[in-house]
Parts: sequence; C-alpha cells; structure tokens
Amino acid sequence: MRKLTIALALLLVAALAPAGPAFGWGSATHAYIGHELRTQAGPVDLDEIYGSMAPDLFNFLFASPDYPLLQPLVPYLYGLTHGDGAAVRGALRHGWEKAGLYGFLGHSELRGSDLTAHIASLTLDPAEGYVITKALALNEIMMTVPAYAALGLSDAASLEVCHNLVESAGDLLIAGAAPKVGRWMTASTQRPAQPLRGLLLRAWTPGLVAHGLTQQQAAALIVGWEGWFRNRMASYGVLMQQPPAAAFAGVVQDFAALAQAYLASLGVVLPPGTDLSPLIAFGIDQAMDLCAGDYLEEVDETVEFTALQLKRSKALQVGR
Repeated sequence: MRKLTIALALLLVAALAPAGPAFGWGSATHAYIGHELRTQAGPVDLDEIYGSMAPDLFNFLFASPDYPLLQPLVPYLYGLTHGDGAAVRGALRHGWEKAGLYGFLGHSELRGSDLTAHIASLTLDPAEGYVITKALALNEIMMTVPAYAALGLSDAASLEVCHNLVESAGDLLIAGAAPKVGRWMTASTQRPAQPLRGLLLRAWTPGLVAHGLTQQQAAALIVGWEGWFRNRMASYGVLMQQPPAAAFAGVVQDFAALAQAYLASLGVVLPPGTDLSPLIAFGIDQAMDLCAGDYLEEVDETVEFTALQLKRSKALQVGR
C-alpha cells in the first residue's frame, strides 16, 4: 500500500505543486551568472541562462502536500542537481543540449557558483560561503527582534531562514544592477524545453529507478517539476522586471506564500493565520544592507571562477 501511495504521489506531483510564484532562492543571481558565462549570444545564451537556474528545480518539493512521501528522495536529488553533474555530463548526446548543460554545470556546489555562495567565498572568509557569512550576520540581527525570537526556531532552522532571506536580497540587488536580468529569465523559459528535459530524463531516470521508482514514476517526477519550475521562473522573471519598490513587495509576498510550508519542512509548525510578511520584509531589507557593499563583487568574481573551473573540467567534452 505504501508503494502504491508513493507511486501516486510521484505521478501527481506536478498537479499538486503550488500554482503561483514562490519566494526567491537566488534564481536571478544564477541567471545573471549564466548570462555572464555565455559561450555564444542569442538563443544559445538563453539556454545557458535557464540551465544555470535549473539545478534548483527540486528545491520546492517541500511545498507539495506529499512532501512527507517525497522527502526520502531529497538528499539523492540534491546530489544529482548540485554535485559533480557526472550523470548529466555522461548523458550528453546532441549539440543542441550543450548550452543548457554548460549553464547547469556552472551552478555546481563542487566547482561552480554554489561553491562560492555556500562553501568558500572569494571576497570574504574563504572558510565559508558568502551567503553563509551574510546569513550568520543577519541571524544575529533577526534574533534581536522579539517577534522573530518568539517563533522558537532552532539555530539551524533560523540560519536556513536567514540564508534564504539573503538570497532573496541578492536577487533584488542583481535586478537593480542588471535591469535586463528579469527579461533574460522570462525569455529563457520560452525556449524549447525538450533539449534540457530530454538530457535530464536520460541522466536521472536510471538512478531514480535504482532508488525504487518505475520508469514512469521517474519521468513524472522529472518532467512534472521541471515544467513547474520553468513556469515559476517565467513568473519570477516578470517580478524582477518591476520597479524596485514593486519588486521588493513582490519578493516579500512570494516568500510569505511558502514560508509556513518551508518552516514545516524544518519541523516548525506555526499557528494558522500567522502573518510573517513584516518579519520577511524587515529581514530582506536588513540583508540588502548587509550585502550592498560587496554582493556584486562576489558575484563577478564567481563568474570568473566558474568559467575557469568549467574550462579546466572540459565540461562539454564528455558526450558520447
């Protein structure tokens, strides 16, 4: 019975995913990095931009009503999307898949943009990621706010919340410095889905089957969430094109829309009707202040670092 329930959850996951836009997870920053990593202009650049965002496509699993059933897959899925990308690299078959793959590999936590964000900053403390440094500083500020402290978050949960607040703040800073980034994001989602989607299906289906899914279930998981994520990036790109005040308000609303589900995934259950918007707005505003003086420098250094790592790894010279 449990296997049947899991199968149904996986087959229906796209329909059960939230329909509206979610809060920002640094997607605009990844889009900017993908654009700056471009190997060619025009449509190929747009494929690289979408590819640079795509590794986060499973980050919103917590918003599904069936998250408790899907949760055992999360560590494995994170390794697929943010690890060395070996499965995706090995699945490369066609030239038209290379641009999306290039962007995808540039997101890696092992040698791409997420490494500098989460593990080793290039401009601040090299012993921890830029976003981690800023999240720790923001956490200290947030814990002085009685309404935030009253939430009773564990240290780990609070740091995760602050991490996401910093990434949202970074997106707003990027949108201000590179006003076209929202347009790039939306345009990238309108490119044909099949090149990257087909690559991901070839790359990830065998591993998911080895983890107990059928071919049909694995395809439903990949295609369903990639499709939802693509729509989410289109909406988020529109949000990033708005004037600064409207973009800020929209990001706060996005964050608040999924905040309770996200906190629940961390083991924190809030009373029904709790409005976190004032705290979220305060947190993002404080994070923007913390990041304003060095965020763009870190991102630009990350572009150079990631380009060098991709060149050294011969990222696109692995297809068969």
